[in-house]
Amino acid sequence: MKQICTVSVIVSIFLLSISCVNPGKQQKTQPLRFVLPNLPLTVSTDREASAYMARHYWTHFPFEDSTCIHQEEFARPVFTRFVQVLGEVTLDDARESIANLMRLAGNSGKDTATQKAVFRYFFDLCSHYFHDPNSPFVNEELFIPALKAFLESSLPGEGEKIQPAFLLELAMKNRAGEKAQNFCFVSATGNFPYTDDPSRIQTIYSLRTPYLLLFFNNPGCPNCRNVMQQLLNSALLSEMIQRKDLVILTIYPDQDLEAWQNYLPQLPAQWINAYNPGAQVKDNHLYDLKAIPTLYLLDANKTVLVKDGTSATQIETAIKQQAYFL
Repeated sequence: MKQICTVSVIVSIFLLSISCVNPGKQQKTQPLRFVLPNLPLTVSTDREASAYMARHYWTHFPFEDSTCIHQEEFARPVFTRFVQVLGEVTLDDARESIANLMRLAGNSGKDTATQKAVFRYFFDLCSHYFHDPNSPFVNEELFIPALKAFLESSLPGEGEKIQPAFLLELAMKNRAGEKAQNFCFVSATGNFPYTDDPSRIQTIYSLRTPYLLLFFNNPGCPNCRNVMQQLLNSALLSEMIQRKDLVILTIYPDQDLEAWQNYLPQLPAQWINAYNPGAQVKDNHLYDLKAIPTLYLLDANKTVLVKDGTSATQIETAIKQQAYFL
């Protein structure tokens, strides 16, 4: 996971900003305060400290008091700092910490109304931070444990679970390390209008290449143009295309073929530019297209290396991690 800063710095900031304990019975009118758990003496490294803090971060949080979600500037800043701590630990530890948070929020005691409100509040925070494509912390792998906890809980009604169930089904597809969903495409034979051959249907599994980059895009999309320029400016990716070690396949996922055909001259001729017949990828939710553009990097076996990427840098990093030059 991306490292934000060392845990010692985080802990220092936290202790300075939120070091007061929750008020006792004689201070009910005082605002809530949050304090971090103390690190055991057995913790001797930053890595151990980060892991311990992630697992025990919420130990002293007042989930049982509904004020915790209504007091201004209380729960959200605490959650934001928690997300920063997650940036210091392994993905497995981060997922376990999210699951633990949701367990604590759903078993807050006192009364069912408080439990429901607190549980829903923290689920919505997870959704905003880990699922919103505009969030700097977006990470579907951290949203999955929150979705699972929501669906397994008896607190939400069945109607409330419909959308999370759909999001979980989508999140479980095309995960990094798993095989990509196959789909059909029709490619243009040249970058001029009306040059595609509808009878020439291929699948992504029919493409033989060490790396395949799926680039879902739409005509008239400013961000699509930005990402396209990033890919073109990448010396690494350009070299790999020239050596036939990488194929970039642009996919138009909608059905306005006239708009797509008029858009073709703007797409690089050295790429394969195609549309998905019948918009099956979009309509059958084979890929998560909540935001356009989106990038999926696959290896020779069509195993996903990058899911829902947004920049050429992400693609370059993933390829380098595969020890391409070794």
